[in-house]
Amino acid sequence: KHNTMQYRQVSFSDGFSWLKQGSQAIAQYPLGWFGLAAIYFLILYSPTAGFFFGVLEPALLAGIYRAGQAQRTKQPWSLKTILSPLAGGSLPILILGLALTLLKLVVLMLGLMHIATVLDLEQLLHAYLQEDWSTVRQIVNAPDVIPNMMLTLSVVFSLMLAISMAGLFSPILVAEHKLAVPVAMVLSLKAAVKNIGALTAYTSIFFIAAFFMAAGLAIVLLPMIAWFIAAYCYCVDDIFPDSEKHPVESNPAVIEV
Repeated sequence: KHNTMQYRQVSFSDGFSWLKQGSQAIAQYPLGWFGLAAIYFLILYSPTAGFFFGVLEPALLAGIYRAGQAQRTKQPWSLKTILSPLAGGSLPILILGLALTLLKLVVLMLGLMHIATVLDLEQLLHAYLQEDWSTVRQIVNAPDVIPNMMLTLSVVFSLMLAISMAGLFSPILVAEHKLAVPVAMVLSLKAAVKNIGALTAYTSIFFIAAFFMAAGLAIVLLPMIAWFIAAYCYCVDDIFPDSEKHPVESNPAVIEV
């Protein structure tokens, strides 16, 4: 069986449109979206269970998408809707979560290993814990340390961004369209790169959140997460339009599986 998936390039301003639509979704059902944001935050940012629940993140995103679709068609949704991708036939979405999580861990470990070749991390940690700031400065200011660290951090950031892009749309492509995990990841990455402008506008809310958090208003993080995830299904549907509901713009990028 051959599945033809199309993605399209949207404008920068569409990213703000997703946020507007997400705010309207929250206004219709604030308790549901804020509750979901709280669960999402507690699960994914738990320091003791980060790896395990990181594997579940694609399934949660697919569930959030289903909740958004239900609300758009004025259908009820609940926590069961969010967890539905973990029901029967959940192996591919779990494999996707495991693949994305392992890729992130490998990149972080390789980056840390490279930093360790130019920086004595054990000595640095010991000096930091002892509040020996002169030794800390001496270690950090050693020749070539800062340039090497900046290069390593830039490479790690770029690779982590690419992995995040591969994980942005692939949960929907796997859960809803039944694409193979590698194909879904590649297609998600391509679509995200093509739409980097709109996605930058879409994620601008986190820069706003960072500003408020720096001012000591960390409470703003929860509504920002709710806003982000409520807008997610609009983002997905604009970039991967249903041909029966949304005519594809001219010259769409096409991948055949």
